[in-house]
Amino acid sequence: MNGFQQFQSDWAAICENEPEMIHTLKEKLSSLLIHPEDEYVKQGLALLSEFGSSSLVFVLKERNGSIEIVETFSRNAGLIECNVLEEVLAEGSDWYPLSESGLFDRMLLRSVEDTDWNKL
Repeated sequence: MNGFQQFQSDWAAICENEPEMIHTLKEKLSSLLIHPEDEYVKQGLALLSEFGSSSLVFVLKERNGSIEIVETFSRNAGLIECNVLEEVLAEGSDWYPLSESGLFDRMLLRSVEDTDWNKL
């Protein structure tokens, strides 16, 4: 079982213990996570993180050896990706080993592809 599958397993166990939680999360957090302003997305992810580090699985999926945003939130993927990357790239994060393994590389590239390097 790879690291992402372990997070999925942990998240599934949490959801099994609290079956109404997924419905509540979809109902309450979706509007925050699809909001065009960064602060709303940050707030949504902060609320989600209260359920533990595996809760990021709510917005993430593994596809073709890379971590992506789930289709539900794809219309706001750019903002969500930037905020997720802040979490997973932090050295103390439970997700940091996965970021070091390269699973977030495509997401990281997308997050900087429009950066004007002359202005840094």
